[in-house]
Amino acid sequence: MVLTDRQRTDLHAGVYEYLLSLDGDAFQAAAASLEQADPQACTQYKEKAEIQKSKTTTTTTTTMNSSSRATITLLEKKWTAIPRLQKKVLELERAASHNAKIHAHRVGPSSSS
Repeated sequence: MVLTDRQRTDLHAGVYEYLLSLDGDAFQAAAASLEQADPQACTQYKEKAEIQKSKTTTTTTTTMNSSSRATITLLEKKWTAIPRLQKKVLELERAASHNAKIHAHRVGPSSSS
């Protein structure tokens, strides 16, 4: 599968955001390497983060404990959406198959031309 330039930039920005959200020098080094490799995507992420930061109020408090992150990255959201969408596709395929069987039973074999 070939990605468009925008898809590639969004992917790199998502990976950059994910790496920055993790603790550890190795993740920070990987984020720095990605920033050198694709500065446009990282700049795009930084600009979006600044806009988001300015929209949130300083009075907002989180109830999550300190061991869990308060934010879920875009990459994580998309990653967890895939199984949910796959499940929905399977359900729709089963329903379509079931409906096709019902329709075939009602029409019967004698109606074929």
